[in-house]
Amino acid sequence: MLAFRGVCAVLLFCTLQTLVGQAASAQTVAKHTWGFVTTRIDSHFSHYVYTGYGYDAAFIIGALVANPRTGYSEQILGLGARLPVLRNLNQLAVIAFCNASDARYAQIYYLPSRTFGRVSASATFEAYLPLESAGVRQFGITSLPITTRVRGPLAAGVVYELSAAERTVTSQGAGIALRLGLPSAELGVDALHGLVALHDHVRLSFRAFY
Repeated sequence: MLAFRGVCAVLLFCTLQTLVGQAASAQTVAKHTWGFVTTRIDSHFSHYVYTGYGYDAAFIIGALVANPRTGYSEQILGLGARLPVLRNLNQLAVIAFCNASDARYAQIYYLPSRTFGRVSASATFEAYLPLESAGVRQFGITSLPITTRVRGPLAAGVVYELSAAERTVTSQGAGIALRLGLPSAELGVDALHGLVALHDHVRLSFRAFY
């Protein structure tokens, strides 16, 4: 419960930070600095908040992950870069240190995104490389939504996720994704059905750039 309250507190802080950053950036014609916040609340799995601050292509990132149902938690700190845009493909890459409940890990993230007219696609690929014998190698596609604009700022489509780890069955899920565009931000709702070794669950997400 304390971990969950901590995530909620950081979520509130980062959201306020985003709004302040947007107000400040509105007064700046050209700037090198930028930032972001992305959060998720899940009906069955972990909640999280990630926030980052960048200068040109490089950025630092920090995160808190917590599952109040199991007590699992992570504290993450890393460095990332916006990679060159290739054929309208935007790319972020991150290398991070993760202090998890079970062990310490090195993490690698790759986040591509692309828009094709009314259709948008993005993904979050994540790998865990254990730094201690208690840890296990893991790989996940934590979110892979493909959506199309329905009306105004509303988009709808499908979403897929995958989680694999040593000595466990690979889990997969798919479902419906809804996205609502906001000024410099996006609100999302995913309803996923477990295809293989995964509980059905619903998650609410928010992300913003400033």
